[in-house]
Amino acid sequence: MIRRKLLSLFILSPAALWCAACGGNSNSTTKAAQAAPAQPTVEVVKIASKKLSITTRLPGELQADEAVAVFPR
Repeated sequence: MIRRKLLSLFILSPAALWCAACGGNSNSTTKAAQAAPAQPTVEVVKIASKKLSITTRLPGELQADEAVAVFPR
């Protein structure tokens, strides 16, 4: 069992390193970064606190979800 784990460790480790080394190309990442569009500009406004002049009245009624009987002790 231990022998099988060590064998798989010695086989998979170099294979993983080889795959990781072959996948990277520094030239392609720099070209992609240069071709990226510029950051969009965003307008910023200072916040001002004031009362609202609009009043809205909405009629409605309240109803209980449950009814419970209350008795004295």
